[in-house]
Amino acid sequence: MIRKGEVAARLVLHEELALSALTSFVADAVATAGARGVTVGLSGGIDSALAAALAVRALGRERVFPFFMPYRSSSPESARDAAAVAATLGLALATCDITPQIDA
Repeated sequence: MIRKGEVAARLVLHEELALSALTSFVADAVATAGARGVTVGLSGGIDSALAAALAVRALGRERVFPFFMPYRSSSPESARDAAAVAATLGLALATCDITPQIDA
């Protein structure tokens, strides 16, 4: 029987190795695609914040283009959080309301 402590010991995250692997992957994927940068949808959530941070680390902020795409029922907190992430990373956040497209 595996004990909880044994499982926890196996799940140790090696942060620098993980960051190196993820940023190398992003940089290689962008180079392979021949792209000048990446577009990131910032929702205000942790997953998009992490994606944006990794992209900035891999490519530099001048090659990361964030968009906040709210729907009419999106919470104001999401907009504030997306703006805070962009500001923290030194990115110029663009907003594109998708309500007309979704409602159509």
